[in-house]
Amino acid sequence: MVRFRAVRLFRPIIGNHFFPAANSLTSLLQTYGVFAAGFLTRPLGAVVFDYIGDRFGRSRALVLSVIMMGAPTFCLACFLATTKSACGRPVCWWSSGSFRA
Repeated sequence: MVRFRAVRLFRPIIGNHFFPAANSLTSLLQTYGVFAAGFLTRPLGAVVFDYIGDRFGRSRALVLSVIMMGAPTFCLACFLATTKSACGRPVCWWSSGSFRA
């Protein structure tokens, strides 16, 4: 429940930073769409990790779930907010074609 309260509190900031659009309503709806997709896929993840936990052990399921949550979080921190992130700047510089001599 804390996550959804945080989304409600920071929805304009998240929308402007990650979904920039000319219309603020569009970025707000895209923000809600991302969190709705996460909310709707939780039961599917529960079924998959329940099977993994029963078949291969709970500790492996826990390690796999932590890795699967940590890797995208790290990528978000490095690459999406490239105007503020130091490690995302080389990726933007390379992908924009500015590296050409």
